[in-house]
Amino acid sequence: PGGTQLRLLPYSILAFFVYSLGCGGAERTTANLASYWAEKGWKVVIVTLAPQSSDFYHLHPAVGRIALDKAADSRHSAH
Repeated sequence: PGGTQLRLLPYSILAFFVYSLGCGGAERTTANLASYWAEKGWKVVIVTLAPQSSDFYHLHPAVGRIALDKAADSRHSAH
């Protein structure tokens, strides 16, 4: 009573995909939401194109992190 409860399968993962976790609003929101849900016990992973070395925001220790390191340098992109 009082609300709907979301039932997750044991293998459910909340995944976020963003270009990077550099300094920015979308990146901050992603880090905050991922950390919040990880703290609540959810399985959470953040996937970025940029390398992890470019991360600006701290994540909860339970947040999984996959950096594909496939970010293109815009100065060298094909036209």
